Amino acid sequence: MDNSNDRFYFRAEGAWRFLAFYYCLLFDVDGTLLDFNAGNPVEINDYYLTQLSQRADTFPGAEEALEELAEVATLAVVSNGVEKVQAGRLEKSGLGRFFDGVFVSGRVGATKPARKIFDTALNTLGIENRKKVLMIGDSLKADIAGGTGAGID
Repeated sequence: MDNSNDRFYFRAEGAWRFLAFYYCLLFDVDGTLLDFNAGNPVEINDYYLTQLSQRADTFPGAEEALEELAEVATLAVVSNGVEKVQAGRLEKSGLGRFFDGVFVSGRVGATKPARKIFDTALNTLGIENRKKVLMIGDSLKADIAGGTGAGID
């Protein structure tokens, strides 16, 4: 999927998820009705992506772990997420400084588990020995199988 236009990047599977998504965005967290232009989906999506990009929840100890890892390893983010959201989260969390590269599917032109996104990241970072690369992810199919398919353990 080409998500170079982040505005229309929905990963919902089925109309019911879109409708639930649409309904949830009409009300702010405190229950206040938001003033959207008659339910304009572009405006709603922009609002959603902006709000999502400001969510920077991290696990306890994440910063300390990345600080230690950054001293001995090359770190990168490889994501199928929306670029605006990923950039905002990395900035808001303060964790972006630990990464040598951020590779988002919309910019690379391939989504995980495609080998191309992993190849682009490794080639850009100048990493040749894939046996010394560790893939950490939350999706068995996209992250782990994708990394394995790209020759990463």
